[in-house]
Amino acid sequence: MNSKNSRNISGEVRERVALALGHIGGSVAAAALINTLINDRNPAVREAAARALLGRLDGSVEALVAALANDRSPDVRAQAAQTLGGYGGSDAVEALVTALARDCSPVVRAAAARALGKFDDSSAAVDALTAALSDDSAQVRKAAAEALGWIGDSSAVDALAAVLARDDSVSVCVAAVAALGQLGDNAAVDSLIAALSDDSAHVRKAAAQALGWLGDRMASTALIGALDSDWDAAVREAAADALGWIGDSSAVDALADALTSDGSEYVRARAAAALGRLGSSAAVDALIAALASDSSASVREAAANALEELARRGDSSAVAALIDVLVNAA
Repeated sequence: MNSKNSRNISGEVRERVALALGHIGGSVAAAALINTLINDRNPAVREAAARALLGRLDGSVEALVAALANDRSPDVRAQAAQTLGGYGGSDAVEALVTALARDCSPVVRAAAARALGKFDDSSAAVDALTAALSDDSAQVRKAAAEALGWIGDSSAVDALAAVLARDDSVSVCVAAVAALGQLGDNAAVDSLIAALSDDSAHVRKAAAQALGWLGDRMASTALIGALDSDWDAAVREAAADALGWIGDSSAVDALADALTSDGSEYVRARAAAALGRLGSSAAVDALIAALASDSSASVREAAANALEELARRGDSSAVAALIDVLVNAA
């Protein structure tokens, strides 16, 4: 194809060509993509070139760093940030930290935050993300909280806990709660217990889930309270699930009550599953009653599975109960 005809090809086609060259790889393709990223007049084509450079080492980092710092289009800068997250090295981290702190576009700052979340061995990334928890944009604060959770550095516990106390964005608080659970540090338990009383059901659900991930029995009482009285079924589900993972036998009665009387079949099913994980013979009667008479097939199935789990652990009463159902219900 001659150069005159190539200039008539639409931007949409050139976007697709850029992505194809990225899939093909090699130094020649990388050089063409870098040239496109730097010089093409169409921002959508430059964005496609930035995306296609993922994993192409020949000068890609330098070109992406330059695009992140200088390109006129926030979409191109955001894509450059995203692609840099797939590279290691101090140059990528430095460029992303700078973009997170200084770029005028919250879309770009959020992309830089998410990219920094892939650098789990960088204290500079943790420091920059911690500072970004105070960004003016909720989109950026959410991305920073998520990224800190991915990195898993427990030094971020206090900063994430502070978000729960001050941030008025539900999405940011949910992200901070999830990150606290992902960090795996029981220093977050008190903050997560407090979050079980948040006005937002989304935050309360996330807090219950995070407490389940941490597995600290200090949370059992608060989770039992949520299972018993939270108005939102999704929160009660998460509380039941968490209690099963924590493994505190003090939760058996509350879970049995939920299995018997909760108005949500999903909560009852989660309660049955949690009782199976707890491995207590005290749950057998409630599980048999659910197996025999619950109106929901999913709850009956969960009760059967829980009884099987108890039986596999050597609970003779669960075995006897299952045999009784099989023989005497015929």
